[in-house]
Amino acid sequence: MLHWINGKAILVYDPDCNNQFRSIVLPTSLRTTNARRLGVCQEHLCVTQLKPKQNGDFVTVWKLQDYNNNINNMGTWCLEFKPCLGELVTVDSSGPFWYTPELLALHPYDGGVVYLRHRNHVDACNLQTRMLKMVTNEIVDQRVLPLVHPCWPTPVPSARSNSISPAN
Repeated sequence: MLHWINGKAILVYDPDCNNQFRSIVLPTSLRTTNARRLGVCQEHLCVTQLKPKQNGDFVTVWKLQDYNNNINNMGTWCLEFKPCLGELVTVDSSGPFWYTPELLALHPYDGGVVYLRHRNHVDACNLQTRMLKMVTNEIVDQRVLPLVHPCWPTPVPSARSNSISPAN
């Protein structure tokens, strides 16, 4: 399945099913042109958004609850987090935000962690604890592709005992 945000909805394309398209309508507050990133966390489709406001920038994380039971293109979305970036406590030298950071990605296993590009380095922002920690001080391009491979069952070869008969 391929997914991308197209204005007010997420388009879903299944190349293995007769090139079938469907759409999932986004919540009203996500239907803006603000920075949005699509991701998967704990097997749920999620949308993160950075919303600049005069009284402080907010990061929101929305989780789609019913991906497979999506009737009439209306999924059930749940707002997981909405902290103000000004409330974050820095753990290291990443420092306060003097300008709006750039939203890079959502952590693939912890929906409470987003990655932000701030002053040419990457910060991990824990939205639950309100802690901000620098991940790298390397200059990072804005394009981040979170590639997560599922835990596939690994086939284990059966142990067959090849009995060797003693030579006569």
